Amino acid sequence: IVPADVGETGGFAARPAFVSATNGRILVFTVGDAAVSTMYAKNLDTGQTSALDPGDRHVYSAATGHLIYQSERNVYDLWARPFSPETLEFTGPAFPLRQNARQPSISDDGTLAFLDSSGSTGAMTLVWRDRSGSVLEKVGQPQQTMYSPALSPDGQRVAVYSQL
Repeated sequence: IVPADVGETGGFAARPAFVSATNGRILVFTVGDAAVSTMYAKNLDTGQTSALDPGDRHVYSAATGHLIYQSERNVYDLWARPFSPETLEFTGPAFPLRQNARQPSISDDGTLAFLDSSGSTGAMTLVWRDRSGSVLEKVGQPQQTMYSPALSPDGQRVAVYSQL
């Protein structure tokens, strides 16, 4: 799926994610190495490919029309930027969503889940928060390690990879 000119930049293609679009099947992915990655978008029907910005761990919010991503591979700040699946281009400037946040996941209605990376040590606990950041409730048991939250399409459930 990765075009030859993208593959020649070195590194590896990773983190493919489909984007809802009215004119075709759109795939967003990253190409890079362990330190730096660039996001790309590809229309699988036409073959058109666009280099986007540096970034990693991207998700697309069809509810708001934004690509949400970590600014760099190992920098835990979430950014959002308006994105057009039709043109495979950004349509406005990027803006910060949250510091110390990583591995975003999004539901169909725009509910956002992410891992908080504020530097706490010890066990991690999942929590539901409202849009202002207030804790609504804790979910499950504390875990030593959690990765890759995946929010259900209806925004009512979240799954994570954890190690006891």
